[in-house]
Amino acid sequence: MIRKIHFSWKTEDIPSHYMGWVNSWKLYNPTWETKLWTDKDNRNLLKEHYQEFLKIYDDYSSNIERADSMRYFYLYHFGGLYVDLDFECLGNIEPLLNSDIVLGQISARRYKRNPIQEVHPAFMYSDQKGHDFFGEIVNGGLQIAFQKYKDIDRTKRGFGCIEVWTTGIEFLRQKVIEGKDKYGIRVVEDEIYPYHHTELNEFSDVEDFGERFPKSVAVHHWASSYRDTIK
Repeated sequence: MIRKIHFSWKTEDIPSHYMGWVNSWKLYNPTWETKLWTDKDNRNLLKEHYQEFLKIYDDYSSNIERADSMRYFYLYHFGGLYVDLDFECLGNIEPLLNSDIVLGQISARRYKRNPIQEVHPAFMYSDQKGHDFFGEIVNGGLQIAFQKYKDIDRTKRGFGCIEVWTTGIEFLRQKVIEGKDKYGIRVVEDEIYPYHHTELNEFSDVEDFGERFPKSVAVHHWASSYRDTIK
């Protein structure tokens, strides 16, 4: 098991409203190393190890795509756990991470057709450096998606948020579908996504999420931290 947690933000100055959630990971997992990646760190990592990706990185149309893409590089290069800043840890995370790759999605009970639906890159774990699942993403997957969607008409229905297809939810979902029979991928649901962003109002007054969701070891607060990166 690689005990390293990756966070990312534009600079080293994380907004105060995220710090309680960031510190929760250190509280419940005190033996784990934590690493905050900044925009400067991201560019340095690419310049040192993945120079061929720099042009695509610079040509992305949004900072969201740049932030999304880098989390795959963290896990390929170092392994460990990536979590968005708006994730709160509720307990020891290690028992959950019992597969080569662990990803999270909104509960499949919401979807009647494909059980692999909203797989979010907001929580991803790799138990080894250089895992082939993430290798396929950083050594071809991101590049193919960029070329496929770079000239897409964003007024076309479904393509307004192009990052969903180039680096985000839909991109990762397709990679899981392609790799689920090749790799040891575990997709967890209520353990880390006990409620959906459409239910925010219902849980806005909850003071103790650990008490409210005793079977969950983390909770996503849907604070759209990734969108703050573009400000």
